[in-house]
Amino acid sequence: MATTLWTLLCARGRINQRLGGVFGFCGWLPFAHEMDELIQQSDAISSGSDKTQIQRLICDFCIETIEIPRVSETADSQGESLPLSATPVLLGHGTDDDWVSVELGRQALRVIKGLTGNVEWKEYAGAEGDGHWIKEPEGFDAIFEFLEGGSQAA
Repeated sequence: MATTLWTLLCARGRINQRLGGVFGFCGWLPFAHEMDELIQQSDAISSGSDKTQIQRLICDFCIETIEIPRVSETADSQGESLPLSATPVLLGHGTDDDWVSVELGRQALRVIKGLTGNVEWKEYAGAEGDGHWIKEPEGFDAIFEFLEGGSQAA
């Protein structure tokens, strides 16, 4: 989940279209606390009305944090280089996960929800691997439905 979400957040200017979807399970989002603070500050300043501005702020934070080179801002001026805007996201976590606390997954959810409304969350109990796995069959059914596009608004 961490790698998937950071890849999406660092895609600004690199992926200039909507992705089919992104999903992550039983994970966390590095620097979620700092991102959440940036979102809260931005919401307070702009009344939460401009998700594109908040997405740019968080994407810049991620790009600067891992020090990857910036790319052309040409597409960004039209908002085209923020694939997070239109990409559906499915996140899930085991409530009994012994390896990564479900609270860390919920924190990742709050950050992603602060950036886009196009996110779905699933919680499960009783998965194999000390709860640190996708619950069968419900979790796999949710992934299949997500990939088919049946659970996401068009």
